[in-house]
Parts: sequence; C-alpha cells; structure tokens
Amino acid sequence: MNRPPRGIALVAALIITLLIGIIAMAIGKTAIRSQQTANSQYDQARSEAIAKSAMLRAEALFRSTVADNIDAIYADDTDSISTDLDTDASWWRDSSNWASNTTSFSALSEGAPQFRIEEREFVPTSADVEEQQGRQYFRVTSRGEGPGGAHTLLQSYFVVSTTRQTTE
Repeated sequence: MNRPPRGIALVAALIITLLIGIIAMAIGKTAIRSQQTANSQYDQARSEAIAKSAMLRAEALFRSTVADNIDAIYADDTDSISTDLDTDASWWRDSSNWASNTTSFSALSEGAPQFRIEEREFVPTSADVEEQQGRQYFRVTSRGEGPGGAHTLLQSYFVVSTTRQTTE
C-alpha cells in the first residue's frame, strides 16, 4: 500500500494559507482604494458647496446693497463692496489676493466661503458714446476649499441698469 509522503498536509496547509493571504491583500487594497475615492469625492463636493454658498452670499449682499445704497456697489465708494477689475488674469491663484480683496465669513471655520466682486465695464443703452444710461457689469468670483484641499472657483456676472458714474 502506497502512503502519501510525510508532510504533504503541511505543504497543502501552507499553500491554502498563502492563497487566502493573497485574496485578503487584494480585498484590502480594493477597500483602501474605494475609501480614497470616496474621500476625494466628498472633498470635491464639500468645496463646491462652500463655493456655491459664497456665491449666494455675494448675490444677497449685492441685492441688499443695490436696494439700500446703490453707490456702494462701485469700487471708488468708501463703503464699496467691490474692487477695481484686477489686471492680472490669474489673480485668484495667489492666496494673498483673497485675504485682501474678499468678503469672508470667518464665523464658519472650515473652508469659510469667500467671494470677490469686481467692477467691470459700463455699457451704454444706445450706440451714442455720450449716453449716460446703461448697464454696469460686475464679476463675482467665489472660492471654496474642501477639508482635503480640493478647490472650487465659480464665477458669475451681475448687471445693474444705472446711470454712468462720472470720475472726477
């Protein structure tokens, strides 16, 4: 009678243990990858929500300012809510620009909504160069930062029908 070689059970047990270990590592890597993806999506969604919140706050501020003191929408007013148009097209990349020319709500700790209103061009109602009635454009840029560092920037334009501001 042939007997199986001694120690075959040990070798079989080691092979099965190795296979179970490989499967467990693959499942672990998949779980970690899924968690990283979920964290990234949460971070992006959070930054978008903060930027949208900032845009809504800017719109509310703009509307109330137009209703209460329309002169305060212009950059040259002492109580202005806007800034002059920035000539640097990538001003938004420098965080110091947000600190100096933004409305921020520090009561909200993490990723406080920030926005910046820039005064843009005045467009006369008619083609007459001397026309004083027209539309004043403003660009609003809002910024949101998620807890993981994701950034979202949104831009919108506000328009007011008004009389041309005279520079003295």
